[in-house]
Amino acid sequence: MDIFLIYIVKTLILPPASLLILALLGLIIHSKRQKLGISLITLALLALTILSLPLVSVFLTSTQEIYPAINSSQLQQTNARAIVVLGGGTRSSAPEYNNRTIIHNRVFDRLRYAVRLAKKTGLPLLVSGGKVVDRNQPSEAELMQETLINDFQFKATWLEDKSRNTAENAYYSYALLSKEKISRIILVTHALHMARAVQQFQNAGFQVTPAPTAFISQLDQITALDLIPSAPAFEVSSGVLHELLGRWWYQIRY
Repeated sequence: MDIFLIYIVKTLILPPASLLILALLGLIIHSKRQKLGISLITLALLALTILSLPLVSVFLTSTQEIYPAINSSQLQQTNARAIVVLGGGTRSSAPEYNNRTIIHNRVFDRLRYAVRLAKKTGLPLLVSGGKVVDRNQPSEAELMQETLINDFQFKATWLEDKSRNTAENAYYSYALLSKEKISRIILVTHALHMARAVQQFQNAGFQVTPAPTAFISQLDQITALDLIPSAPAFEVSSGVLHELLGRWWYQIRY
């Protein structure tokens, strides 16, 4: 299936699109089947409210952020021979960068942490990310290398620039590193994404030491704000559902 079609289907399945479709369906059939129409609208609004609660989003995230932050002792004991950091999107026509395409903020978070680990361990770095939608734009790996050089005065040893999703990140990274007889890696991505990433990299043939960053599921104490729906909480909840859908899809496709 074409990657663009996959993105369309994924967008329609995940909230908010799926909830809007559900509510719209309720409105359409309301005149003929009033109870069912009201039920569908109510279900969509209820799901929207629940997914928008910070308390719920943190709980959902905790089910996916199963790998803790790597500590100094683990870094000293690891037998990894390379660090792999995953791409995660771009921003096109960024006006503050002369309308050039740049990496997404979440990728910057991953690079910053990967550089920190690379300096601590002395391990070489592989950046992974291809051209997902627009084939005329630079690959994510190229943009990541550019950011490493310009913002961190650091340079990746390998650029994996063919992948369009996490499974391909793993497959093409292994194709590169296996030539160097490297199969033991430290893997850097968001904590929310790590479970899916580890599974795919292990399937590709790697021995993986997870090094997650940007944790979300850390809640010291519950406050009144955690019980009020918010847009950021909804975005986080949607991210969890995206991970669950992605893992299910990979089981079928790969």
